[in-house]
Amino acid sequence: MAVVVGVAARRVSFGHRTVTRRARACALALAALGATTGAVAPARAAEVSPVARFVVAVGYNEAADRTPLRYADDDAARLFELLAPGAQLAVLHTAFDAESQPVFAHLRAEAAPPTRTALLATLARVSAQAAAARRAGRRTELFFYFAGHGDVDDGRGFVHLADGRLDRPTLSAHLLDAPERPDRVHLAVDACKSYFLVAGRGPGTTTRRAAPASFAGPARRPGVGYLLSTSSDADAHEWGAVGGGVFSHLLRSALLGAADADVDGRVTYDEVGAFMGAATEGVTAGPFRPDVFVRPPPEDARAPLGVPAELSLTPLRIEAAEAGRLLVVDERGLRFAEAHKAAGTALQLWLAGARRYEVRFAGRRYGFEARGAPLVLSAAAALPEGEVYAARGEAWRALEGLYRDPFSPDVVRGYRLGHDDAEVAAVGTAPGVPSTRAEDAWRTPALLGGGAALLVAGGVLAALAADAHGDAAQASQRDRAALTDRGNGLTYGAGAAFTLGAAALGWALWRVVETP
Repeated sequence: MAVVVGVAARRVSFGHRTVTRRARACALALAALGATTGAVAPARAAEVSPVARFVVAVGYNEAADRTPLRYADDDAARLFELLAPGAQLAVLHTAFDAESQPVFAHLRAEAAPPTRTALLATLARVSAQAAAARRAGRRTELFFYFAGHGDVDDGRGFVHLADGRLDRPTLSAHLLDAPERPDRVHLAVDACKSYFLVAGRGPGTTTRRAAPASFAGPARRPGVGYLLSTSSDADAHEWGAVGGGVFSHLLRSALLGAADADVDGRVTYDEVGAFMGAATEGVTAGPFRPDVFVRPPPEDARAPLGVPAELSLTPLRIEAAEAGRLLVVDERGLRFAEAHKAAGTALQLWLAGARRYEVRFAGRRYGFEARGAPLVLSAAAALPEGEVYAARGEAWRALEGLYRDPFSPDVVRGYRLGHDDAEVAAVGTAPGVPSTRAEDAWRTPALLGGGAALLVAGGVLAALAADAHGDAAQASQRDRAALTDRGNGLTYGAGAAFTLGAAALGWALWRVVETP
C-alpha cells in the first residue's frame, strides 16, 4: 500500500512523489456497540442466530525496506469495531502505533499479534468452530480483512506480517480452500497489488488486469466473495483526509448503509460495487484513482456483505427530498461514514455505539446521539455553523473528487446491466455505465476474426480479378471491355478488403499490446 498521510504538515511519500499534507483527523474509527471489552469477542448470550458469524481483522503498518504505513492498524480496528458485536468469534491482529494507541486504548490489551503464526492459529480456530456450528445445523460466515503492505514475487502475491510473508498459497490452504472453512467467506484486502494475493500471474509478467467478460482472476470458489483494493498490478493508497486507506474508507461507508440503495437493511456485493464506482468517478487523476475489484460468491450475485440491522446499530434516516454530500463524524472527531445522496431516494445510515455524532450534509450541520432508537435528519437537530473540515496538498486535489457523483438505485441498476448476474467484477468506471473492460471484451477477438476474413476475401477477389483480366486478354473485342471492367472492379474490391483487413488486425494487435 502506498503511503498518503498527513497530520500537522508532515512530509510523506505518495507513490513516487513527496508531498506535504495537513489534516485534522489522525484516525477514522467505527465505534464499538456498547462497551467493547477487548479484541476477541465471544459469543453473545442472546438467542442463538441461525448464522454463526466470524470476523478476522488484520492490520500491519510495517514492511522491510518499505515506508511504514500510518493507518493499517486503524483500518483493521475500525472494521473490527463494526463487525465484532455480531460475531460468534472476532479476532483483531494488529500492533497499534503511538498515534493510534490512545484512540483504541480499549483494544490494545486484547489485540493479537500481527504475525503469520498467530493468524494461522486463528484461522484454525475459526475452522474448528465453524465445523461445530455446522454440526449444530447453523450456517457459517467469515469476514476476513487485511490492511497493510502487499507485493508480488515471481508471480506470487503476498502481504507483510511481523514474522514474514503471508502468500497466496498459504492463504488458500489455510482459508479459501481449507476443508472446514466457513460456508461463506468475504475476503477484503486493502494493500498494494492485493489482486495477486488471490489471483496468479506468470513469472516475468509486468501486469495483468481483471477481465470480467472471461472470468479471469481469482478462482471462483463456492461461497467465496472478493473485495480487493486493486484489480491489477497497482498500488493502494492511504489518505490523511479520511484517516485511513481510501478503499477501507469506501468499504466502511458502504457497510454502514451508504451503499444500501434500496434501503432494505442488506448491503449486497452489487450495491457495494456500484457505490464504489459512483464514489470514485470524480477522481480523475489516474495514479490516485481507486481501481477496485468486487466479485460475489459464484452461487449468489446478490449476496449480502452485511446486515446492519443485525448488529443492533442506531438507524439514521435521511428522507428522499434531501440531496447532497454527507459526512458523519463521531465524537472523537474522526470520519465515520461518507456518501453523496441523490435527490428522490431515501438513505439510511447506521451509527454504532452510544456515541455522539455530527452529520454534515448539504452545507448544514446536525447533532445526534446514538442510543438505539431510530433517528431522522431534521431541522430540529441542526447545529450552529462551525469550522469546516479541511485538508490541503496535492493528494487532496487529486482525491477530492471522491463522492462527487450522487449514488442512487439507478446507479445499482446500471451497474448490474454492465455485469453478468453471476459476476460483479472490476469497479472503477463510470457509475450506471457498463464497465469499459467488460463492454469491450468481445472487440479484440472480433477484430482478429474480421481482419483475417477480410484478408481471405481480398485474396479471393484478387484471384478472380486476375482470372477476369486473363480472360479479357484472350476475348474478342466485343467482350474485352466488359471483362476488363469486371477485373478492375474485383481489383478495387480486393484492395479495399486487404486495407480493411490489415487495419482490423493492426487495431487488434494494438489493443493486445496497449491494454494492461
